[in-house]
Amino acid sequence: MKNIQTLNDISWLPEGTKTDIFFKLNREKLKKVMEVSKRVHRWGNFALTNETIAKITSLVDRNRASNESIELFLERVLDEFLHIDWDEFLDENGRLVGGLPDDGNVYDHSKWQTAIIKKYGRLDVKWLYISESEYVVMKTLALIHDIGEIGLWDILYTDKSDDKEIVEHQLWEVLLFSLFKKEALSSSEKKLLEKIYEINFDKEHPLYKIFTNYEKLSYMQWAISAYKNEKQINRPIPLIHNVLGNQIKPLLDRLSVPAIEGFLKFHSDDVDAMFEFVDNSWFHNDLEERNKLYKEAKELWQNLRFLVG
Repeated sequence: MKNIQTLNDISWLPEGTKTDIFFKLNREKLKKVMEVSKRVHRWGNFALTNETIAKITSLVDRNRASNESIELFLERVLDEFLHIDWDEFLDENGRLVGGLPDDGNVYDHSKWQTAIIKKYGRLDVKWLYISESEYVVMKTLALIHDIGEIGLWDILYTDKSDDKEIVEHQLWEVLLFSLFKKEALSSSEKKLLEKIYEINFDKEHPLYKIFTNYEKLSYMQWAISAYKNEKQINRPIPLIHNVLGNQIKPLLDRLSVPAIEGFLKFHSDDVDAMFEFVDNSWFHNDLEERNKLYKEAKELWQNLRFLVG
């Protein structure tokens, strides 16, 4: 395996970043944001009023608003979330109704993504596909990459666009830095977090594709969870159909990556079962392009499944 050397010595990171910045967190603000993140549904923020959603979108559209005005407005959004009567939105286990047990909200998704990197990223380290330093950066990015969706809503894979990513990026910046005590972070520490986060958007960065590998495994894990908990969540079949159609081909194209090979070997029977589950269902996507992607993914999986055992 080719070892990507970009971070072996962390030379690209700013000077003076060895301080543990997490000791500088504003604990009360962190608690508030974490509580809200548990209420941001991975299928969309159904609990926010349409008026609030419209205000958020217009306020941050294409960076026309200042960070200060966004921060003030996001405070009101957080307060709105926390004052909603959540009983009607939660099941008997305290989870969002219709959401996945382990990945139904932004909070759980960040933990889940980190867990995937901890498990399968170690394979990449073992086989010298990434370095230990790159592995640490990947785990950090997993924890912070979706903070911007707390003030927006989950942007599904098929709905991503440049405009939405601009909005998410600015929301991320405002929310993340508001979690730290005022003036607690040095300029180099801010640059550290910004540089790690930028990997999520910079397609030319050598670690961008590495992180998307783990994101694709996260999507697949999402579909597997939907299949195994199909009676508990809303519309599991369209979700599984969407993930298989979008992710099987790129994963098989990257089968030489240790993490991807390890994941597909471990979950090959689950992938078989998901294709069978969708084929035996009532579901037919109204968008012919989505159906085409699904059929192509199924044929490719059948032809190349022998490669993963």
